[in-house]
Amino acid sequence: MMSPSIGLPVINFFMADVGGGMGPFLSTWLSEAEKWPPDQIGLVLSAGLVAGMLMAIPAGALIDRLGRPRLMLAFTCLLIMGGTLAMFVVHGLWPILLAQVVVATGGALGAPALTALTMATIGKDGFPRQQGINQAATHTGNVVAAVLIWSAAFIIGASSSIAILGVMATGMLIALAFYPRDAMDHTRMAGRERRKKGDKRGSTRALLRNHRLLIVILSVGLFNFGSAAVLPLLAQRVSLEGKHDATQWLAVLVVVAQAVMVPVSWAAGRLADKFGRRILLITACAVVPARGALAALSHSPWALVAIEVLDGVGAGIMSVAGAAAVADLTYGGGRTQTAMGALGTIQSLASAVSASAAGFVVVRMGWTSAYTMLGVVPLAGIALLCTIQLRDEKPASDAPKDSQGEKAAAINARV
Repeated sequence: MMSPSIGLPVINFFMADVGGGMGPFLSTWLSEAEKWPPDQIGLVLSAGLVAGMLMAIPAGALIDRLGRPRLMLAFTCLLIMGGTLAMFVVHGLWPILLAQVVVATGGALGAPALTALTMATIGKDGFPRQQGINQAATHTGNVVAAVLIWSAAFIIGASSSIAILGVMATGMLIALAFYPRDAMDHTRMAGRERRKKGDKRGSTRALLRNHRLLIVILSVGLFNFGSAAVLPLLAQRVSLEGKHDATQWLAVLVVVAQAVMVPVSWAAGRLADKFGRRILLITACAVVPARGALAALSHSPWALVAIEVLDGVGAGIMSVAGAAAVADLTYGGGRTQTAMGALGTIQSLASAVSASAAGFVVVRMGWTSAYTMLGVVPLAGIALLCTIQLRDEKPASDAPKDSQGEKAAAINARV
């Protein structure tokens, strides 16, 4: 069996590519291999985005109700691979659209299942540190998958993304099979004893009444609004100026951002307890205005690298601090993964609205105004975070750890 301290990063490494299905490479495959027009490709991508947003909260609620995060992750993997492979078999807009909805549903289930697996193994005390390790592994997986897809494209063309997805999915299923069952504990995952028949579960309405939770989720959404559209706008500007290959620059910038997120996420996991979640959330939001200002003032392609380094810093911090703060505010109520699903929904919604709003401003007011707008919005998140206190959200105690959980926590404390 695999040690939990190794198993959790390995599962997150493989999930980085599996969780998004074909991701941005879907449009390339539909265009090059299937010869689809842009409007149909856009419809399929939008359907997947909407399905993911709609399924995020129900998926988290399902994890809260059933537990079994390892089984849920295996089901996630099979859903995503099944939907992706179905695209090879079926033809036409609606069958492929339905297959993409299946993939998006699997992705929505995977995120809370990963969080649940971490908390079932480590508990909330060690969650921020382990979340940092998990996110570092995730970003490493993104970089490795991108390099493998790029390399395989020289041999098998646009289908390389599907081939690499199959390899990563197989690796994930193997890792799950060797993950020790006795390392997981439902009480440790939920922060309370398993419900008996007739006992009431924590109310979803209680989440809506938790104003600190709502502020944290809204602040993360404002961060995503300000951050998500910057890279697509940079790629469009480079393309329109015509001085450089926009596709090559985009590939380089994606790898730069993901590479920076690896050490930043790792460090954020260790700083979350020392400085508090709120300070990290404010820091992540503060990076976005600096990134927007640099994008607005600089027209040099090499400045794009610095812009994406800032993206890596902000996103790396937020990927740890956001989840840790939500866990602090919901642990023990039986609705932690439901809240994580709500966090995912707001992030996806903010990213979608960001792209549309930025495009609207560019057309009517220009590039500088669009970058300025994106940089200003997260300042509202900082203002909101200054109205609450999160550092006092410490667990009184976690459930007793089994031997594997103790080993994982002890190893992570030394890493």
